[in-house]
Amino acid sequence: MKNKINLFFKETIMHNIGYKLLSLVIAVLVWLIIINIADPVTTRKFTGLEVNIINQSAITSVNQVYEVVSGNTVDFVVSGKASVVKNLKLSDFSAYADLSKLSPVYAADIVVQCTKGTAENIEIDSGNSVLIVKLEEIDTKNVQVVVETTGEIAEGYYVDDYEVKPNMLTVSGGVSKIKMLDSVKVIVNVERAKKNFSRNVSPTPYDKDGNSIDPAYYTFTN
Repeated sequence: MKNKINLFFKETIMHNIGYKLLSLVIAVLVWLIIINIADPVTTRKFTGLEVNIINQSAITSVNQVYEVVSGNTVDFVVSGKASVVKNLKLSDFSAYADLSKLSPVYAADIVVQCTKGTAENIEIDSGNSVLIVKLEEIDTKNVQVVVETTGEIAEGYYVDDYEVKPNMLTVSGGVSKIKMLDSVKVIVNVERAKKNFSRNVSPTPYDKDGNSIDPAYYTFTN
């Protein structure tokens, strides 16, 4: 019985073993070629993904504020099977920069992640993108609130008086931005008004030339 098994192994399995191994290799290669033709690896570029900034307390805890110089958005390239890549959208990705990991030149690496279930089937290349910030010491300034009205009130009525609460604001921000600040205004729309009313209005900072400044640079208290 043992001799028969050995004979079968030699005559059937080992016979022309080189050709058989070559055939196996060719079959595998043909299968790979077919798979790649049917669903080839492709690349796709995405642009303008907003970068979230995390661990901002690493800056504020040392009495400083930051201003983004560059890196608010990031462009990146995704590679993977065409069947996967073609179905991806910009909203399937997220990006962040960690301010607790700032380099000596005030740059933080931008990390791009896929939030979709197919994340493990793709590769993301953000080109070593970084978020660059400028740091400043925090300064404060007390500013009186100025009221301006816009719109036409109802016929036969006029604006008699108004009261602002609070009428003084403590404004905090970077030293250079506090130097720019000249006034704080609230713009109240009185279009077709014919009775007393109260309204919550966000303050808008202005420089000495009357140009508005982005309120994101400041913190208003009081």
